[in-house]
Amino acid sequence: MRAAALVGIPIIAVLAGCSGKALNIVADPTPASAHQVVIYDYKFKPQALTVPRGTTVSWVNRDTAPHTATRRSISDEPFDSGNLTFEAGFSHTFQSTGTFHYLCIYHPGMQGTVVVE
Repeated sequence: MRAAALVGIPIIAVLAGCSGKALNIVADPTPASAHQVVIYDYKFKPQALTVPRGTTVSWVNRDTAPHTATRRSISDEPFDSGNLTFEAGFSHTFQSTGTFHYLCIYHPGMQGTVVVE
């Protein structure tokens, strides 16, 4: 009986050392503000965002894989988040009006749009 009780101690110690971040557990990937894009499940959420000129849009990666938010065309206002690991973020202020398309360099099927009015 004593041996069985001792076997459980290391397992409890290992579980106690685990954190949600280490396991990449996200309770709610909903954007925290109207000007935030959350990257989750290999998608930009929301995929399309409309904002007034001069607005700062932020992206936060809540996915298990690294991603980017990078303009799709050289005619778009230049922005590139670089590598975003879990919980990393990036912000860009849109100074001109228009429709700006972006994608994840690592996963080109992941695409989004910011419409600036």
